[in-house]
Amino acid sequence: MTEKSVLDMAPPPDVVWLFRQSILAEWRDRGDVELNQLIAHVVIHEFAHHFGWTDEEIAAIDQWWV
Repeated sequence: MTEKSVLDMAPPPDVVWLFRQSILAEWRDRGDVELNQLIAHVVIHEFAHHFGWTDEEIAAIDQWWV
């Protein structure tokens, strides 16, 4: 948009949700990774999805799950 009114409501910020129980379950099941490393991976993975990347596109550059 090139013009906005001062009365227009600002859109809410984008949100990426991380689910604690799912992350902790993955961490327990893997047993070979530090929790902070797993959280960092999940954050990057979810941001990639937010920007439109597919799982296949992410896997092409991310060897985490191999």
